[in-house]
Amino acid sequence: MLKSIITLSLLLAGFAAQAVTLPTGTTVISQLPSASNNADLSPSEAGARNINFSYCLKNERKLIVIAHADDDRYFMGDDIRNAISNGACVKIIHINAGFDILPPKDANSYSVDDPYYYQGRINGAKAVYSDFLSRGFEKSIYQTESWDTVNGNTIQRYILSTELNGKLPQGQMVEIQIFGLPNSSNVVSSSGSGKTISHLYTDHSETTLNVANHVANYQVTNEYTWDNVLSTLDLIISWMNPTEILTLDPWGVPGDDGFEGQHPDHIMAARIVQSTAYASQNPNKVKYFKTYNVNTFSPNLSTETAEKTNTDVANHFQHDWGSSFVTDSACSEDAATNPTSWACKQYQATPKEYFVAKNIENSAGQCLSVTNNNAVTWEACGASSLAVTMTKPRYAFVVNPNDTTKTWVLSPSSNEQGAQINLIPYLDMPQNTRWHFNDATQKMEFLFTNNDQKREALCLGSSSDNTAVLEMCSEAVNTTPADGSAVLASNEQFSLKNEKSGQCLALDSNGQVTMVNCQSNGTLWKFNHGELSQSFNGQEVCLNSPTFGGGVAKITTKECHSTSQGQRFDIRTIEGTSLQLVTPINDNVCLESDLNLYPCHGYQVQQWRVQR
Repeated sequence: MLKSIITLSLLLAGFAAQAVTLPTGTTVISQLPSASNNADLSPSEAGARNINFSYCLKNERKLIVIAHADDDRYFMGDDIRNAISNGACVKIIHINAGFDILPPKDANSYSVDDPYYYQGRINGAKAVYSDFLSRGFEKSIYQTESWDTVNGNTIQRYILSTELNGKLPQGQMVEIQIFGLPNSSNVVSSSGSGKTISHLYTDHSETTLNVANHVANYQVTNEYTWDNVLSTLDLIISWMNPTEILTLDPWGVPGDDGFEGQHPDHIMAARIVQSTAYASQNPNKVKYFKTYNVNTFSPNLSTETAEKTNTDVANHFQHDWGSSFVTDSACSEDAATNPTSWACKQYQATPKEYFVAKNIENSAGQCLSVTNNNAVTWEACGASSLAVTMTKPRYAFVVNPNDTTKTWVLSPSSNEQGAQINLIPYLDMPQNTRWHFNDATQKMEFLFTNNDQKREALCLGSSSDNTAVLEMCSEAVNTTPADGSAVLASNEQFSLKNEKSGQCLALDSNGQVTMVNCQSNGTLWKFNHGELSQSFNGQEVCLNSPTFGGGVAKITTKECHSTSQGQRFDIRTIEGTSLQLVTPINDNVCLESDLNLYPCHGYQVQQWRVQR
């Protein structure tokens, strides 16, 4: 009899639950959603929804700012899984949406009414976070759709919550908010769906759209500028008051090459965070994560953790067309594994991984030097020390005082422990080898594929007679790129003479950047808070870098604008010389005499002399 009463009570409870009418735009999720090519509610259908934030205010609040819907899965997934498992409220902001090209019509979640795949990418993220919040669907959760007006922009938001009070989501929550800027190629910052965030970064007057406007019947007419995106993010941060922000790598080098090169959108998403008031006021509460450049790092997560990431990526990929990057051996170091064990790696990004024209100092206070026969040694740091440049290319470039006509690099005599380090012309460096500075261990690594076709690393070390050699990384000395001193004072006037051409950087009579005889007009520049400027026709104009440079476009000038990131430059002295390199801030590309920007190596074509 008792069993019958319990059964009847459960049936009545189930019926009562089914009889509850959920608000428009709210659904119950009790299992992993299946792929769908249907669009969710439009802004006019969903409207804006409020939430009860009481639970979240008493617990950890993590803000995740990424470029694409799957970035958090690959590069910081373990931190996020653990945070949600421990009760944190999480908000994920997708700066970008959709794809830069039209996906095939047989792609999961494809719809002719959504040509750039706006909805499909979001569906992947919703599926994974539903799994996290429901603890693997041990319990049902609620999904509430909302379209918010933030700083004048219409922005879609999905609210996953453990509880619902009338129309108000409450309890532990995961929110997914989509700014929706066009997704760029992973090689160059261009897109078929509109101007990218990289264009906004280098030109404050440039505008772009929300990709949701390409979806039939959505009518999302946002017009984003860099300032508008930044102020929108600042506003959301002020509302949420996160206890921590997680984002990608603002110091990355653009252009996916399977090693160091990174997606332009990843870099830009992190630079937006880096530009916020929160990041400026709370630098210790922002965690930056390496992205594609984990290719050159060793696995540092357990196989168990990597398999969780593989599962998350697979769940996402059921909805999101593209490369899933799920591998059978998540922690493999086999040279054929691609990508290189991402699921088994999670590294925080720092500004130390790449550097230009700096002395490398070991724990004994010594720097690299070179003998007359181009053998490299460790000697007391000074004017004769070798300035090293480590950027995207596989080389450790060095300015060789014995011969400044060639481009020289560090190279071991063999791929064996104890091999002597020499300077050789960069074209002679063996294939399938690469120098890399590991900012996690503070060691210069030499990477190569061994005879067993496994990835292997030896590190820059020192023999008993101070010869620079390869050593086991566990035994190698720590190395630190030395910080250089400031070159220029604010508003100081100067000219920039290129060592290769003997000409100076100038503005011509039309306000265009050119190279001229250093005695000509238009060669005097001012430097103020990173801006290189001149007065032209009564207006202050600033040197402006193209989108990530890389030899694809010459530098130009534009009206100076206080928040235009494309107008920020570093002028760095090559250690041990009186010569400088000119680089856009955060970008390890150098200005050359043809007025293009190329990966830094520090040789004559990139050498400039500040003349006061």
